[in-house]
Amino acid sequence: MCRRRISGSRPAAALLAASLLAASCSTGGSGGPASGASCGSRTIKIAADFPLTGADAGNGLPAAHGAQYAVESKACVGGSFRLQFVAFDDASAATGAHDPKTGQANVEKLLADPQVLGMVGPLDSNVARAELPTANLNNLAMISPSNTDECLTQALPYCAVPPAQLRPGGGNDYFRLAADNTLQGPAAADFLTGTLKLSAVAVLSDNETLGKGVADGFSQELKGRGGQVVLRQDFDWRAQNDYGPFFQLAKEQGAAAVFVGMTSQTHACTVRAAMRGRLDVPFLGPDGIVDDQCLKDAGGNAAGMYGTVSVGDATQSTDATVRAVVAQYRKRYPSPADLATFTFPAYDAAALLADAIGRAAASAGGLPTRLQVVHAVAATRNFKGTTGTFSFNPGGDALQPTVAVWKASGSSWVFATQFAQARNAG
Repeated sequence: MCRRRISGSRPAAALLAASLLAASCSTGGSGGPASGASCGSRTIKIAADFPLTGADAGNGLPAAHGAQYAVESKACVGGSFRLQFVAFDDASAATGAHDPKTGQANVEKLLADPQVLGMVGPLDSNVARAELPTANLNNLAMISPSNTDECLTQALPYCAVPPAQLRPGGGNDYFRLAADNTLQGPAAADFLTGTLKLSAVAVLSDNETLGKGVADGFSQELKGRGGQVVLRQDFDWRAQNDYGPFFQLAKEQGAAAVFVGMTSQTHACTVRAAMRGRLDVPFLGPDGIVDDQCLKDAGGNAAGMYGTVSVGDATQSTDATVRAVVAQYRKRYPSPADLATFTFPAYDAAALLADAIGRAAASAGGLPTRLQVVHAVAATRNFKGTTGTFSFNPGGDALQPTVAVWKASGSSWVFATQFAQARNAG
């Protein structure tokens, strides 16, 4: 998950969280787009689990606002059920950061309320890993707007905990809209060959599981699109300080770009800084470089850097309907802090869940069970959201998640483009 836009102090975030939690106690809410007055007397709740306070609130609160706005916009489903939004905070009171144990406890709390038929969230993959077994045993549909850990859905050789162990009840109740880590390398290769029109690339990684996997995925896709990996090396980022020989060899081999399977935490953009005057070509990486730390580390050589982000950006859409939703949201939530990376992916997750609940209610001829809601989510086909069009494979991954590409410009990251990245339907 990329944390590109962080804003708000802890006291301010706590105040916003209190307001959100208070608003979640009523259907629609004053000033909302729909009051739910025409609905029947029965209530169905959609819950959300995000970090609403502490250090992660800059991403969690705007995501919760997006989900809440989607629920309020729908107001009622099945002709006779009021929709109500309920927010849970998975930030630890002790650390101020998102916390798997707190998230798992939140799932137990919301499961105790029979009116809760589904959940939007969580924001972070490690929280999802903790919540999944309990949710699965109780047939609770979870739709995350942001999780990128491929091991949540795919049994890959390096996964410490395979997906089956996270689903002790059997079957699947977990879905995500974001592109997982295995798609970041291929997306970068598609952008490089299709948009930048470059084909000869030098590839390096930090030799970590994620970094090496992203670099391998990039290399495979690049070759499949007729490109050439002119140089491929893995480095121990903790010990490596001199990339000079790599730059020299890459230049000699005709590299027109460099792709790094690294993150800001593994010092990816110090590589970019060292390239200046030695290998002056475009620099691409996964969402782990799309942050302020990377710009700082790149120093005066930030221009020419690109990074993939695992979700689309609704504010960049040219679709009139999407633009109208964005405009309406901004009227409801006018503060710049209310709009961040996962606001509209969370909106889409809540809207998709509401749609599935409505279909489940129609099929059941009344109040659906949680399992019926899970089946309705799994059966979703071509749901048009603000950040993409969504269907799911059996593991819960979106079949064509939107990937955005951001580029460094001065002291900030700016939107470059976005596109659907296809995955296997199996």
